[in-house]
Amino acid sequence: MPSEYNDQARYNLAWSHLKLGETSKAILQFDKVLSHTNDQELQSKALCHLGDIYYDNEHLSKAQEFYDQVLRDFSQSSYADYAQYRVADAFSKLGKTDAAILAYQSLDIHYPESEYRDQALYGLGMAYLVKEDYKKALEAFASLNDSFPQSAFKTRSIFQQGLAFYNLNQFEKALPIFEEIESKDFGADLMIFAMYQSGLCYLKLNQEEKALEKFKSLLGLFGSHQKAADVYYLLAEYHYDKREYVDARVYYDELVTRFGDHDMAENALYRSAYTYQWDGQLDLAAEKYWEVLAKYPEVRLLWMR
Repeated sequence: MPSEYNDQARYNLAWSHLKLGETSKAILQFDKVLSHTNDQELQSKALCHLGDIYYDNEHLSKAQEFYDQVLRDFSQSSYADYAQYRVADAFSKLGKTDAAILAYQSLDIHYPESEYRDQALYGLGMAYLVKEDYKKALEAFASLNDSFPQSAFKTRSIFQQGLAFYNLNQFEKALPIFEEIESKDFGADLMIFAMYQSGLCYLKLNQEEKALEKFKSLLGLFGSHQKAADVYYLLAEYHYDKREYVDARVYYDELVTRFGDHDMAENALYRSAYTYQWDGQLDLAAEKYWEVLAKYPEVRLLWMR
């Protein structure tokens, strides 16, 4: 049998083990591919698969070793752009944001026709958001949206543009982006976050009635979603700051009832007790404080007034 058939059979065996979830056997066979074949495409594919195995198991630095070998030894391979993208993504997950930015830019420069270029532009934009360089983030997202109008990443990219504008205090530009996302069927999670951000924009624009309407609409539609806990706390704080303690207490208590394990639940319960104290209902305040101690014996409140 010609050696190229042996090489392909060895690769196919490794791939079959991988698809069957037999990771150790797959690694062994991919290693054999690397040591037996001179076919650069098979070597590149094997290296990428090995990288993916370690990447998917969160061994990111080890994964990068395999991707880097593709870039170093097989830079003209049809898998080189994929390796470049995965190197960048691994840097991003490792929190090495500057290195991730350089790696994403490298893909954009060296592989302009890559099928992963839209993903790289999205990753680049997200890396700039981490760096709080919102103007460069906007440039990356705009490039993605203009160059790849059919990309699966476009909707998320548009949402991130809204966040960048929001963080630049350009609320009048952020708001229509979030409301456009709300109006389309992009999935519940994205709609929830868009509604939440729209409400925040209205608050920043001093349009409190519209903000309250937006937040209450979110609770009506998605009251069981984890993001609703943030809305309950935000509305409670809004009313508390206006000394509307009865309304504040309703939202604090709803948060505790629905999301008792939320990071803000213990603080919400304490604040609910405090509203009784402000109202002069000390007996009810005392009951609530006992409830705080019973539910959260190790309570460490974020702050107290």
